[in-house]
Amino acid sequence: MSERRDQASYHLMDGGNVGTVLVDCDYPRSGAAGFCTRVALLLMLPLILGSKADEWASVAEQNARFAVVLARDGVRFDSRYLGNIIEGRVVSGGCRPRPSKLDGLDPITRKQILLYADEYCEPWFRVLSESLESCDRGVFVPKWCESGNEALGVEHIRIGSYFETMIAALQRESAHRERYNIMSVITERLAHKILRDSPQIEGWAVRGATILLDSAEPDEALGVGWSLLIVPVRKSTALGEAYRNYAIGYPRLSDEDRRLAEEIARAFEGAILPVGVRDELHERYGRLPKASPATPTPDRTAASEVRLLVERLRTYYRLIGEKRFAESWGMLATESRETSSEEEYVRTWAYLERKHSASDLRVVRIRVKGDSALVNIERRGKKDVWEEGSFWVFERGTWYVMMPIPPFWEDSGPVEVP
Repeated sequence: MSERRDQASYHLMDGGNVGTVLVDCDYPRSGAAGFCTRVALLLMLPLILGSKADEWASVAEQNARFAVVLARDGVRFDSRYLGNIIEGRVVSGGCRPRPSKLDGLDPITRKQILLYADEYCEPWFRVLSESLESCDRGVFVPKWCESGNEALGVEHIRIGSYFETMIAALQRESAHRERYNIMSVITERLAHKILRDSPQIEGWAVRGATILLDSAEPDEALGVGWSLLIVPVRKSTALGEAYRNYAIGYPRLSDEDRRLAEEIARAFEGAILPVGVRDELHERYGRLPKASPATPTPDRTAASEVRLLVERLRTYYRLIGEKRFAESWGMLATESRETSSEEEYVRTWAYLERKHSASDLRVVRIRVKGDSALVNIERRGKKDVWEEGSFWVFERGTWYVMMPIPPFWEDSGPVEVP
């Protein structure tokens, strides 16, 4: 039987680099030529997976750099920094600073906000969103996207590379505040919902905490311990042992700090943290859920609130359908107006309506959380029908549309209303 020997060359773009795989294919003329392609794809798989791991490592390098620069400005990365410096000045559910909130700030604070957006927030959400794209397809969703397959999902998106790189940065750093900030970033990332039920959380938490506790000052050790108790680490005898060893072995620990370290150790081992200890740690380090406001927030799921939302939505899309885009600009939420321009907004809607001009609208689904709501609507044109999401926030006494939809809002526990 005569045989043919071919060599196939496949190219894989990875950022600015091109990887080339050469595959020698020996097969009978009557054989399936697709064999060559399958071999090539198998050989390229490590390159594809390695590419995503490299992206996460790059995100970690940026996040570690953020932590160090913040520390050198004399700032700790903790709940007080997030509450006092970031909250309200960065777009809700996103990473963009709000220009109006930067006006009048001192140069150091302004730098910290921009650093947060560029080095901490944006890289993480960009790579995470890209990693989870296949979970949003609606059809043929991979098994690793499904609830109960968290360990498989974490492995698939290669996020372990992020934590390995962060832990290596922690190990290299010698300055106390820098180490504290890097470990605090690790702790904050471990709290992300995608890792909520992953069995790998404990391993990363234990390794990071062990490195930190090797030379941590008491205030740093207790602050990280408190943060790790709030992260869903579950019961961890290894973390308990690490904090018990710290309580016993640190020579300059006050009696009060030693007691707190021992209580943290017991809590990791499954004991309930006493109310007095919890209050004391909260007083020092924050991070408890915010207290309910003195004046309760109105129930936005009430029938009157939902009717107002639907009225506003229909008015907005009527203006869009009539191509009165400049008038509809006035119905945008403050954040959207601050981070865009009316000219850009009008141009975008004009382009979209040229492609899909709709004459009818039907509300399909409404979900509400606090002062925000996501409305799924069906729009009908002359030739086609399509569904889209419309995100709304309640401010200044009524509902305003916000663009784009904040990432991961749908995973934050919204309530569906009839």
